Amino acid sequence: METSGTSLIEIEIGTSNIDLGSKVKATRGGKMLSLCALAKKSGVSKSRVSDLEKGKNVNSETLLKVLEGLGAKKILIQF
Repeated sequence: METSGTSLIEIEIGTSNIDLGSKVKATRGGKMLSLCALAKKSGVSKSRVSDLEKGKNVNSETLLKVLEGLGAKKILIQF
């Protein structure tokens, strides 16, 4: 989702890892980024990006790096 040229990724508390991973994958696809390209932009390994997209657990640092690589300047967390 784009807002004023800034990516906005919404994360609900209680959202499963699979839901989050599918949002990351959809955003990556919408930006026409390959898995390798996003990994390089994010400064994380391709396997970590893949793990995230598959709903596997990744640490918060990896998640934030990937979101930054996607250009997510704002993250909305809904309670």
